[in-house]
Amino acid sequence: MRDLTKGSVPKMLFKFSMPLLLSTVIQAIINLSDLMVAALFSQRGGIVAGVGLSSQINYLIINAVIGLSTGGGILISQYYGAKKKEDMNKSIHVMISMLIVAAVLLSAITMALSSPILKLLKTPKEALREAKDYLVYTMAGLIFIFLYNGISAVLRGLGDSVRPLIFVCVAAVINIGLDVAAVALLKMGAAGLALATVISQFIAALMSGICLIKKGKEWGLTKYKFSLNKDKLKKLLKIGLPTSIQNTVASLSFLALTYIVNIVGADKAVYALSAASIAFKINSFAVLPSRSMNNSISAMVGQNKGAGDNKRIKKTFAYGLLYGLCFGILFTAATFFFARGLLKIFKADNQTLSFGIPYIKSFAFDYLLLPFAVSQYGLVDGLGKTKVSMWVNSIASLLLRAPAAYVLGKLLDMGMAGIGLAIPLTSLFSAVVMFVYIKTKVWKQLKKPLEKQAA
Repeated sequence: MRDLTKGSVPKMLFKFSMPLLLSTVIQAIINLSDLMVAALFSQRGGIVAGVGLSSQINYLIINAVIGLSTGGGILISQYYGAKKKEDMNKSIHVMISMLIVAAVLLSAITMALSSPILKLLKTPKEALREAKDYLVYTMAGLIFIFLYNGISAVLRGLGDSVRPLIFVCVAAVINIGLDVAAVALLKMGAAGLALATVISQFIAALMSGICLIKKGKEWGLTKYKFSLNKDKLKKLLKIGLPTSIQNTVASLSFLALTYIVNIVGADKAVYALSAASIAFKINSFAVLPSRSMNNSISAMVGQNKGAGDNKRIKKTFAYGLLYGLCFGILFTAATFFFARGLLKIFKADNQTLSFGIPYIKSFAFDYLLLPFAVSQYGLVDGLGKTKVSMWVNSIASLLLRAPAAYVLGKLLDMGMAGIGLAIPLTSLFSAVVMFVYIKTKVWKQLKKPLEKQAA
C-alpha cells in the first residue's frame, strides 16, 4: 500500500499511474483479443460485427459498475488518508457486497432481454446469432468481472496499483490462450470467446481477493462478511452512484452511435458495423491513458483531501493533465496517420475500410481534447464532488454526442466521418464547462490555508 500524501507529487503520480495504465492497457488487450481472434481464426459470417456489438453492451454494464467501484475507491482513499481504518474496513465489506447484488440482478435481466436488446439496436441478421451468444455467456460470469474491478478499485484507493497489474497480466495470458483454443481449435465462435473472458476474470478476481485479505490484516481488515450497512452504503452511493450514472450515460451514447452507424450503413450495415466495432476497440484502447490518469488523480486527490493538503491537490491535477496530454499527442498521431493499418490488423476488407478509415480519422482528435476533460473530472471526483462530473458528462453525452452524430452523419450526409466528429466535440464541451466550474467553485477553496478535512 502507498501513502500518496507524501513525497514528490510528479514522481508519486507517475509511479502510481504507470502500473494502473499498464493494467488498463492489458485489460484492453484482453477485450481486444476477442475481436482479433475472431477476425484471424473464425470463418463464421458476422462474428466480428456480432462480438463488437455485444462488447459495447457489456462495456455499458461493466462501465456502470466500474463507476460504483471508482466512487467506492475514492471514499476508501479518503478514509485511508485520514487514518480512519475502521470506517475504511466497513466500507470495503459493503462495497463488495453491493457489487455481488448488482452482478446477480444485472446478469439475470440482461440474459432475459438479450434478444429484444439486439433487435432494438438493428443488429444485422448476419451478426445476430454471434452477438447473442457472446452477450449471454459473458453475462453468466458477470459476477467475476465485477469482483475483480471492485477489488482493484479498493487496492488503488489504498495506494496499490502494482498488484492489480500483476493479476491482470496473468488473466491476459490465460484469456488469449483460451481465445485461440476456443475459436481456432474447438470452433466455438463467439460463445468460446466469452467463456475465455469469464474464466480469465474469475482467476483475476480470485487472486485479487486473496491479496486483499492477506494485506488487509496489516490494518485490521477481517475476513469478508456480507454487509449492506445503511450508513456506509449511503456514503458509497453518494460518491459512486454519480460516477456510475456518468459512465452509463456515456456508454449509452456510444451505443447510440452504433445504432446510427447501422442506419448510415443501410444495406451495407454489416460492413459499417464491423468497421465501427473495430474502431470502438481501437478507441477503447487509445483513451486508456486519459482514463487511467483520471483514476490516478482522483485516488491521489482523495488521500490528500483526507490529509487536508490543498497544495498537493493542485499539483496532482496539474501534473496529471500534463501526463495525459503527452499520451494524447501520441495517440492522435498514431490513429490519424495509421488508420488503414490499424484496420488491416483485423483483416478488414475494402468495404469495411471504406467505412472505418474516415470514422477513425475524425475521432482521432479526441485524444488531444479528452485529457482536459478527464483530468478535471479526476480533480472534482477526488474531492467527493462526483455529481458535478456526472451532470456535465451526462449532458454532453445525451444532448451533444448522439444528436450531433445523427445530424452530421445522417442529415448532413457526412457518413462515418460525421459520426466520428461528434466524439471530440463532446470532449471539447465537457472540458470548457468543467474549466468554468473549477475556476469559479473549486480553485478558491484550494487556495485557503491547509486544514484537515473530513472524509
